[in-house]
Amino acid sequence: MTNYNPNDFRRGNLVSFDDKEYAIDSIAEVFPTLNTDEYGIGVVDWDNIQPIRLSIDLLHRFGLVASRERDLQYFRGNDFMIDCSDNKFRVVMGNFVCSIVICEVEYVHELQNVFYSLKKEELI
Repeated sequence: MTNYNPNDFRRGNLVSFDDKEYAIDSIAEVFPTLNTDEYGIGVVDWDNIQPIRLSIDLLHRFGLVASRERDLQYFRGNDFMIDCSDNKFRVVMGNFVCSIVICEVEYVHELQNVFYSLKKEELI
């Protein structure tokens, strides 16, 4: 049984299946589909999908760049940043003068969902 709620995912979220990374193509209660290069669109069971743990390398892949002023903050645009201090990933809105922590994220799909909610853009 999964240790997460399938409702936490949305179309386009990156997940791990069979130790490979795929984007969710469609959401269904029991059998979502994944978009694969090898097989096209494939039906899977939620129990076989795992969330991808967020990492600094993935932040770079998503186009976030390290701040020169502070090594543990990564930016995408002028008002969206990720604070990586204390081995945690916190979504922060604002700038160095005035900012607020929106939430803490642990997985790629959580960051993708928060980014879309705040910026109305996909984090690909």
